[in-house]
Amino acid sequence: MYFYDYNISLNTLQDSIHIKSLIFENQRVPGFPKLADLLLKHPESISELVDVATTEAEYPYPQYASWLLFHVARKDKSLVEPYYHRVIDCILATKNTSVLRSLLGVSLCFPLTDYQEGPLLERLFVLLNDPESKPGLINYSVRKLVGFIELYPELLHEVETILQFREEVNINPGIVAWSKMVLKRKKKG
Repeated sequence: MYFYDYNISLNTLQDSIHIKSLIFENQRVPGFPKLADLLLKHPESISELVDVATTEAEYPYPQYASWLLFHVARKDKSLVEPYYHRVIDCILATKNTSVLRSLLGVSLCFPLTDYQEGPLLERLFVLLNDPESKPGLINYSVRKLVGFIELYPELLHEVETILQFREEVNINPGIVAWSKMVLKRKKKG
């Protein structure tokens, strides 16, 4: 027996939600992120969601779990807050760009903390400097760097220099323009 909502199925015969089963059954369903609404009704499932999102399991589990975690955090960050350190640890360790992008999105739901502050700052600069970084990674990196710039204004020049270089060599010109706009707003604000 399945529960259908937004074309999403859930085996309702189980007492709890099993994240890998949920992903497997729904990964190709339009509206997949709407599963976050279901997870909000089952906060006991968030621990397993974080476990799956922060593992090096094979596709599609970490990718879809981290994407769901991002949507859960955007809707109710209090459910994800106890796992913030694990999210940061995974941001620092993962080589999976899809997971990295989603977990950076999760981190944007929270203010900066002292936890792994230096390594996180370094990781963000590495992503910003990497010509292979996709626009989503640049977007979230710049947005997280804005928080660092609020604490350490001297970083603004370094970020602007990197963005100027990316623009000069025509790497992601659209995202560079957007990033400059975000920084400009920060200067005014």
